[in-house]
Amino acid sequence: FKDVLCLLVAGVGHDVAHPGVTNAFLAKTNNEWAIRYNDNSVLENLHASVIFQVMSEPNHNFLSGLQRYDYELVREKIIRMVLATDMNHHFSMVEQLQSRVGDFRSGNAFLTDTKHDREKQKSSKNDRRLLMEALLHFGDLNNCHRPWRVYKHLVGLLEMEFHAQGDLERQIGLPVSAMMDRSKDNLIAQQTGWISFVIKPLFVELKVILQTASQQWVEQLENNVETNLQNVKSEIAAKEAKEVEDKAAD
Repeated sequence: FKDVLCLLVAGVGHDVAHPGVTNAFLAKTNNEWAIRYNDNSVLENLHASVIFQVMSEPNHNFLSGLQRYDYELVREKIIRMVLATDMNHHFSMVEQLQSRVGDFRSGNAFLTDTKHDREKQKSSKNDRRLLMEALLHFGDLNNCHRPWRVYKHLVGLLEMEFHAQGDLERQIGLPVSAMMDRSKDNLIAQQTGWISFVIKPLFVELKVILQTASQQWVEQLENNVETNLQNVKSEIAAKEAKEVEDKAAD
């Protein structure tokens, strides 16, 4: 129950108060949040902090009925999950999952009935936390697993956010960050690499675990991402053909 509650709270709040710029931008501009969090997972620390700031307001703390130990444990798990959404941790998380899922495939299943065995409790605790952090991180990144119409719309919104940061960087004399120059960067064109080299390796490991709960759900996600990948490639090809046609017309 507590783990599910932690996932729900972290899922709702993992991007709360996001200013629409990156950690790197906040650090380069000596933003007050970057100074407060020492340039480390600045946004993620902000999100986690705001979650509990909101919950500290009158009548907002729905965890107030928990015993102190349970509250501290829930708070720790929520903070860990939100901090794990920092992309700086992505590839190390995938490596951890690959190792654990490799053991899982070899018959080392996730432990149950650990109440009276301290070693089993420790192993189970590590497994649960890795899985919870990976699930939230995947949920944060998995727009490409949504239906095409939703995915394309969200990529467009993200591109607007990126270009707005690029405009701001140019305005204050900073180098424009990768993928954020509206004069040349098209985010949809970057999606094949993003899906193939960032999202898929994470999903390949998670689906081994998830399909034990819902094979149908996993298959739907796979179908969505494959459809989206093909649609992205078609859009890129159409754009390139149009550019060739325009050049020929000139």
